Amino acid sequence: MHNHSYRDKIFYKYPLGYRGAGLNNYDSKLMNRIKRIEGQAKGIHKMMEEGRSCKEVIHQLSAIRSATDKLIVNIVAENIEYCVLQDIEQGNDIKDTMQQAIELLIKSR
Repeated sequence: MHNHSYRDKIFYKYPLGYRGAGLNNYDSKLMNRIKRIEGQAKGIHKMMEEGRSCKEVIHQLSAIRSATDKLIVNIVAENIEYCVLQDIEQGNDIKDTMQQAIELLIKSR
């Protein structure tokens, strides 16, 4: 049985060259979340076509917003995790990476 360090596990999950605008390798959990959001949006469209109440539509829109916010946080968290480890490996200061992550979260609001 191999005893891999946490850093090794991260570098296995995300290949070198991963850096910048977003994840290159979205895992199945993230992909399933976006599929659920897509299904919710289609459901809201159908609700509107059926003339469902404003309260019901807004409730479902709020659920999509919550799901989208959680997805954003998960993507940024995984990005931070990898980029910080990459910065440490390369001897770079992590302040810029952390600032970029904070800006992404602020922008998403």
